[in-house]
Amino acid sequence: MKVKIWGDSYSVALDESRVRSNQKRVLLRLLDGKWHPSTELMQVGGSEWGRRVRALREGQFGGMRVDRRRRDNGVWEYKLAPESVDKKVIESVFIVSGTET
Repeated sequence: MKVKIWGDSYSVALDESRVRSNQKRVLLRLLDGKWHPSTELMQVGGSEWGRRVRALREGQFGGMRVDRRRRDNGVWEYKLAPESVDKKVIESVFIVSGTET
């Protein structure tokens, strides 16, 4: 049985390259374990950067821990906990399989 990881409206042909590309950029930015403002994540992950951060927290990406905090100026910052990163999950993000539907 295939597992749908992106939802019912996801189409491999139409969406996989874009979604994986955005997911990769957000993940790469957060892999350093430092705090990154939402404005920075929007620059690398596009208008749906928040979805990419949430996806990192979900089971399909190994349930990584992404912390957040609010700065004094009202901007939110996000940080990936390095100990929550699973190598197999990282590999799955960076390998385009073309088998998910």
